[in-house]
Amino acid sequence: GRSVSGTTDNVLYDAHIIGSEHLITAEATPSNLFEIALPAGGMAGGTLTFQVMATDGTDVAVHTGKANFAVVNKGGVYTSQFTDEPITSDADAASTGTGITDTWAITAGTNKVTVSISVAVNSMVANDIRVYWTLHNGGRNAVTQF
Repeated sequence: GRSVSGTTDNVLYDAHIIGSEHLITAEATPSNLFEIALPAGGMAGGTLTFQVMATDGTDVAVHTGKANFAVVNKGGVYTSQFTDEPITSDADAASTGTGITDTWAITAGTNKVTVSISVAVNSMVANDIRVYWTLHNGGRNAVTQF
């Protein structure tokens, strides 16, 4: 069996985080949303719910979805997976064209990982792109917003 010593019952941590509005400054370029502390031997995971809104001042588009992620740090070697839910569960609406495409990434750092999004707005040259997100933090890892 497994031996456990000590207890972390009733320790507060950021289990549900409502991210601040994030302005995307360049289309199709990764934009960092937050980082998660991940020391050697660390594990993290969770569910990210998001909404991307874009406009060119006349036309508008919105894309809403959910993504799950998991990441581990074994002695400085990071392994991660980020899975956006199937497109059938995402929601898209646009006044012109085919809406918004998003790409998510996890980038390893030193004892941390950074979660970023890259956004492409289809059929419009958007001058205002914003991301709204919430994170269900499945572990007790510290999360820092950008």
